[in-house]
Amino acid sequence: ATVSVLYWRKQKMQACLLIVVAIVANSAAYECAEKGTCLMTRRELAEAVEQGNGERAWVSVLSYIFDVSSASHYYGPKGRYRYVLGKEGSRALATKRSLDTEEQNLEDLTMVQWEELFSFAEKFNEKYPLIGRVTDWYPGVTLEYINELSGMSLTSPTQQEEL
Repeated sequence: ATVSVLYWRKQKMQACLLIVVAIVANSAAYECAEKGTCLMTRRELAEAVEQGNGERAWVSVLSYIFDVSSASHYYGPKGRYRYVLGKEGSRALATKRSLDTEEQNLEDLTMVQWEELFSFAEKFNEKYPLIGRVTDWYPGVTLEYINELSGMSLTSPTQQEEL
């Protein structure tokens, strides 16, 4: 009985440690969001939103992550753009196709779709807090090309980190 009690306590302590690690990781995600310095992969973005239990509504556009929590009517479970929640949504927003949330390539966008994407980027930039960048976004075109089309001055996440 002593051995099983000790084993149970060890398991309970490990579970407590896992919970503490999850809470600390969750707090770190909030800290970087408040500072606008989050650097995360697409998977980490999805996990951060999922772990937020509905409190965190983050969307990436052109690799820039925005906190769209104030617009849950658009990005919440019943919202028109719910399919981009926790994702790099550039292609899906440009093409207006929810099935495009896993596709990153922007090479085949039409000029109308580029304009739609840039319109979303401008709206997000004006309305929602910037919390960070997605580091593993590969659009199939260079940032220089995107900047030339848009008139923006996007940089890679690593360049932004150096500034």
